[in-house]
Amino acid sequence: MELYRGKVVKIEGDYAIVLSDTGAFHSIKIKGHMVVSQEIIYTDYDFVKIKNKSSIKKRYYYVALVASLLLVIYIGCIFNNPSPSVYAIVSIDINPSVDLYLDKDLQVTKIKAHNIEGQKIISNELLNRPLEDVISNIVKNSEDNNYITSNKNSILVSTSVIEYNVDVNTIKDTVTNAVQQTSHNEINLYSIDVENIDMNKWKESKMSIGMYEMATKYNYDRIKERTSVTELMEEYETIKDNVNINKQIIKPLKNKKDQNKDSEKDINNKVNIDFDNKKQDFIKKIINEKNKIKDNIDHQDHEANDVDDKMDGVIDQIEETINQVDDGIDETIDQVGDKVNETIDEVEDKIEETTDQVEDKVDETIDQVEDKVDETIDQVEDKVDETINEVEDKVDETIDEVENKVDETIDQVGDKVEETIDQVGDKVDETIDQVEDKIEESIDEVEDMIDERIDQADDEIEEVLDNVEKNLNKIINGLGD
Repeated sequence: MELYRGKVVKIEGDYAIVLSDTGAFHSIKIKGHMVVSQEIIYTDYDFVKIKNKSSIKKRYYYVALVASLLLVIYIGCIFNNPSPSVYAIVSIDINPSVDLYLDKDLQVTKIKAHNIEGQKIISNELLNRPLEDVISNIVKNSEDNNYITSNKNSILVSTSVIEYNVDVNTIKDTVTNAVQQTSHNEINLYSIDVENIDMNKWKESKMSIGMYEMATKYNYDRIKERTSVTELMEEYETIKDNVNINKQIIKPLKNKKDQNKDSEKDINNKVNIDFDNKKQDFIKKIINEKNKIKDNIDHQDHEANDVDDKMDGVIDQIEETINQVDDGIDETIDQVGDKVNETIDEVEDKIEETTDQVEDKVDETIDQVEDKVDETIDQVEDKVDETINEVEDKVDETIDEVENKVDETIDQVGDKVEETIDQVGDKVDETIDQVEDKIEESIDEVEDMIDERIDQADDEIEEVLDNVEKNLNKIINGLGD
């Protein structure tokens, strides 16, 4: 007895058609209350034979239907997910719990959420994008949904490298940078390297790869009942004794306005420093020139004092000019600062305007994509219906051809049988004649042998009688004497 597992695809009278998990269709007798899509276990003793033509057609119909659906699913997978090789898996656990599947270029090719919270922070728009972008989106969405706050600020990042030409440290650095660039909160970032994991058992657990590692090496029940990573990491000191886990504190970067203000201050400071340096160099140069002139006219003492006074006057004028220039530069710097601030405000306004335009464009694009998806689904459904109809027509045509071929073959077999029977009859008659001739010949031989044997017997009897007679005569003669 062989045991099967399958799903009911059709109820037909007193039997059901079941698609087994091996891909075969079986017709079995109905047991209890069966419904379509019900998963059942059955044996080969439950099989029933369906011989009529309509049942054969229905079986072909369901085979064609399943084949068509599998074709549609396959085509959908090709267009929506080209199924690239998985080089690494990165799980992000906050309270949302998701797994990110990476290719060799650290592009996210698949995202799987393990809870409702995880579903809220991901979307198909994140597929086929760099890991850093996806992490940034997840962190931002988590803060927008208050999964990350100043009090709930722990993130668990777990990495499992499938292909060893991917650098795990590059993945960690990418995640850390994305968290720091995006989060407005100080983050306690915990990381785990997951190695030698049983992939089948992990998939059955329906946990992220990081939580599965924690569950198997720390406390399964505790992992299942936890409400957030922040709550769970209150036990960090105990956890790290059982799990190879690391912790780092990620401080947020200053916002862009603060960075712009800092840049403005740096520019002003640099301008002031450069001007002061140039002013001092210019004064030193004038003083040096004055000393050279004084040295050249030392032999003319009566003119030296006049020159010295003139040089002092020139220096005073230069210093006054420098002070005026200094004031002008300070004024210019203030004007530049005001202009920078004005430009920054204009840029920020432009960024906000551009962001709004981008959001509008994104919404418009999403609507277009949704319309296109609906249109594509309708086209696929029409194509499936058309394919099913073509398959049904082909099946009917094939069945008719098979029936005609069977009738033709039966006629040919009948003619061949009759011809063979005639040949056998002739052969039997010929054989019977030969047997009869052989029997007659044998009878003649037997009769000759019997006659010969009778003659021999007669001779032997006569000889015996003669001997008996002789013996009797001897006895009689003996008695006479």
